Amino acid sequence: MQERESDDALEAVRTRAAERWPELATRIPGAPRQWTRAFHASAITHRAVAGGTAGLWRITVQGANPPFSLIVKRIAPVGGVAARWQATRDPDDPFYWAREAIAYETEFFGDEAAGMRSAQCYLVDQREDEYDLYLEDVRGELGTGWGIARYVLAAEHLGRFQAAATRLTSDASWLGGTPFFEAYLARREELYARAEAIVCVPAPHLDSEGLRELGAPIRRLWENRDRVLAFCAELPSTRCHNDFWSPNLFSTQDADQTVAIDLAYAGLGAPGHDVANLVTDAVLDFFVPASEAQWLWDEVADGYSRGLSNGLSAGHVRAAKVVMTLTAALKFGWLVPATFQVASTPEGVARIAKTRGDADEFFRKRSAALRFVGKLVDSSLRVLDEIG
Repeated sequence: MQERESDDALEAVRTRAAERWPELATRIPGAPRQWTRAFHASAITHRAVAGGTAGLWRITVQGANPPFSLIVKRIAPVGGVAARWQATRDPDDPFYWAREAIAYETEFFGDEAAGMRSAQCYLVDQREDEYDLYLEDVRGELGTGWGIARYVLAAEHLGRFQAAATRLTSDASWLGGTPFFEAYLARREELYARAEAIVCVPAPHLDSEGLRELGAPIRRLWENRDRVLAFCAELPSTRCHNDFWSPNLFSTQDADQTVAIDLAYAGLGAPGHDVANLVTDAVLDFFVPASEAQWLWDEVADGYSRGLSNGLSAGHVRAAKVVMTLTAALKFGWLVPATFQVASTPEGVARIAKTRGDADEFFRKRSAALRFVGKLVDSSLRVLDEIG
């Protein structure tokens, strides 16, 4: 039954693309002018985290020289994802299911002149309660394989773009609701509020040394979240990706540009937020080993500051570094109690083994990464004490 549904979806993608091809062909450099039997569609295996992703496909032209392909991403108000990522039907909500379509249509994120751009969107095709986004099939190295030097360059590109973006008009109605960071935190309230109790549960697979002690600091940081948000709001607002991490980034083949995909949560925020996400997620998902976390953090922070300095004052650049620490700690502190919850039950351990492979190795690596998050939590609390 599932195979039949997949076949039907694939045929529907081909049919819709063929119908729109006369328009698409005029928008895509190097595209064949006629739709022929040489066009081939295939599903792209992906793990749908966001509640708006309904499907992902690649269309190629067999025998094309040079090779030709594009991506079709279908977004719709789908269910079946974790509550923390569930999409809504409220256009003012940063988790609005169609936000990605709006972001691409308005060319919201990126500027080639800064070295930071989003994938090209050739067409946004709306039909009833879903959109098909016809997107560039980005050629380049995926961020999951980057070395530290390439992370630094991406951060510098991001800094240049976000410094310039503080001067862009951003008064569209879809940007006027609750900021993404605030909404993201609200969806994790229970884990923060109960952090001290949760880290006390038995979790034999978890290397808990240095982690159980984080319960109280994480709760304290949570209780000071309004102060963190207020500090962030003091900086000039800029355009943020809000899911700026290695699997959503490419370096172009000539390495001159950084290209971002997946604009599902794009919106306004403080300089420092996206780059904090980049570093912390890279460590937490093992793209960079925890033993190199501080090195990555320091180098990326310096690269981002160099980018920001092209358009922001020295005071704002320094403040963005503080935002980087505060947002990384507050955005990822919840993973400490969440990991204890997963590691404390046979079902949770089995789920990790199924999705991640060796559960013991996963928890060992995650423990080391969470200790880095713990350092950020401690640093953030010291910063809050200093600023009064």
